[in-house]
Amino acid sequence: MGSGTVVIVEDQGLQERLIGFLIGDDHRVVATAQSADEAYRAVAANRPDVVLMDLNLRQGNGLDATRRIKSAHPETAVIISSAYTDAGIRFEAFTAGAVGYLTKPYDRAHLIDAIGSALSE
Repeated sequence: MGSGTVVIVEDQGLQERLIGFLIGDDHRVVATAQSADEAYRAVAANRPDVVLMDLNLRQGNGLDATRRIKSAHPETAVIISSAYTDAGIRFEAFTAGAVGYLTKPYDRAHLIDAIGSALSE
């Protein structure tokens, strides 16, 4: 599993910084975004390997953003991240095009494993 480029989409600044810290030197964070529109622009500008997408955003939501990103950039892997553990939400995430679903709070090992799995898709 090689190093990949990542866009972090998270509307909470503290959570965004924590994710960046957890990713560390394993992968390169190329951009961050706080809304669905910012996420789309960040992906279009940076063409990352992986997007770590929060489900709930200030403007829009992670499912709609995932659909839009996958429609325009099908090669980009999206991992949905949320505190929700409901199976229906997970199903919606995968239906939207996500390749992974992380339940918050997660630890570094789960995050790195999820990104590694997404890179090998």
